[in-house]
Amino acid sequence: MSDQALHAGLSRARGPGRLARLWFAVVTGLALGAVVAGAAAQAQRDPFGVGSPLAAAANSFAFWTMQSNVLVALAAAGLARGAADQPVTRALRLTALTAITVTGVIFNTLLGGRPGEGLQALHSDLAHVAVPLLFVIGWAMFGHCVRFSWRDGVAALAFPLLWTTLTLARGAVDGWYPYWFLDVGRSGPAQVALNVGAIGMLYVALASALVWFDRMRGRAGRGRAHPNRIDSSTSSPNGTER
Repeated sequence: MSDQALHAGLSRARGPGRLARLWFAVVTGLALGAVVAGAAAQAQRDPFGVGSPLAAAANSFAFWTMQSNVLVALAAAGLARGAADQPVTRALRLTALTAITVTGVIFNTLLGGRPGEGLQALHSDLAHVAVPLLFVIGWAMFGHCVRFSWRDGVAALAFPLLWTTLTLARGAVDGWYPYWFLDVGRSGPAQVALNVGAIGMLYVALASALVWFDRMRGRAGRGRAHPNRIDSSTSSPNGTER
């Protein structure tokens, strides 16, 4: 039996327990709260001069922070409901986990500070601190619910590639960028390319580390559960490969 099949079988057999479902239900609520607060804050202040409150709220979804929180809300909601373990759901969970980790790391190292007050401050506290921490802690505590494979790692690259492409394409057309380190007019194409490359490497490194750690943890768990199990790669008594 392949590692992929074993992972799927274990996930179906063990699934999210009651505490895990409750945990991810709370994370879902916090992520949705972060998204609503962020959109409302943009509509209220329109800091980028987009125009109407509705347009300002819609524009807020151009930010990586907002999109990563939407991904967490979707992934955590599936875990809270005990959704089946499928390639699509695993890729979504890994994408959400990696993207929200990047959100927390980048904000608290490069962007820093607690911006504004009211809805903006609430959004920042939820989106940049509470949701990243609780989703990562949930994965660490209830990791048997979130089995990853290297194929999931490759699929998780689609989101940052698509987001970066669309963000830079829009900036080239209307000159608006959600973050200063992507602003070609301010930093120049070479610096933006370096910034994108550095953040891309961080994303790939995080996704790879999460997959590797999850696989190692899964194998250790199977070893404890089945200490006498013969690995599928070993030879059977008649000399044929299993």
